[in-house]
Amino acid sequence: MPELGQNFCSYLLKTLAIVFALIGIIFTVEAGKGCDFIKVEDTDGDMLDMIRDGDRPSFVFGTATRMRVGIFMYEILEGSNVQGCVDYPQKFFDIDGYPSLTSAQVCSVVSPILCAIAIICTLIDFCVCTFKGSSLCGGLFYILAMGVQAGVYGIIADPVFCFEDSELQCTMGSEMYLVTAAVVFYFLASCFSCCAPHSDPCYKNVTRKNKNGDEDDDGVYQTTTTTTTIKRATIVQNDNSGPLSPGVSPGGRRKARPTEDVDPNAKYDKHGNRVF
Repeated sequence: MPELGQNFCSYLLKTLAIVFALIGIIFTVEAGKGCDFIKVEDTDGDMLDMIRDGDRPSFVFGTATRMRVGIFMYEILEGSNVQGCVDYPQKFFDIDGYPSLTSAQVCSVVSPILCAIAIICTLIDFCVCTFKGSSLCGGLFYILAMGVQAGVYGIIADPVFCFEDSELQCTMGSEMYLVTAAVVFYFLASCFSCCAPHSDPCYKNVTRKNKNGDEDDDGVYQTTTTTTTIKRATIVQNDNSGPLSPGVSPGGRRKARPTEDVDPNAKYDKHGNRVF
């Protein structure tokens, strides 16, 4: 049975894993709300070369020479089709010719789902699981969430945005930092979950507390005990006005005798012992 210190350490690590996972989910959601994942600028003053050469469809970028590319949104800063920060007209697998955007959007949706499953596994482990290594289940899903979240970086690897030629400048936006933070928090959650020592589930502690007794208002546990009813010894009360009664010692202390049929004609000595 795990000791108190081991239980405390395990509960603390699992709680931190859940907290960090929730923070990671928040960062993931926030990263998908804007259009500032990367900033792209073609310094030659012309549209993106891969679009101009026909290697990629124009999609929403057209003749843009400077733009901000987000996971679900974009903004055209310079070009003939200047546009504020708006949603892509197509999303996920409907986007043609830009697999990096498709994979980034899928990863941004799947990673929080995996993290939510990990949180549920951690809560189940926290409350009811009794077998060793139970925390590894949640840790596995945290790791999967981290790996899938890292798939958003595929936008950077797309040559149309960052590696087309030396004249194409690609800089990180604020949403990339949010994605990086989400990956870090998912990783920390997996570490805390996997490293948590074996502990008693919460329901065992509650059951043990109920068995030991209920806590009163002063924080003192009142233990309910069952006493076995026994036959009390016959007590002969001392009468100060007369001679010592049978069963009473000279010091006035009442003496208990085993239960027996009382003989009214029995005689006792001064020590309370029956004389036959």
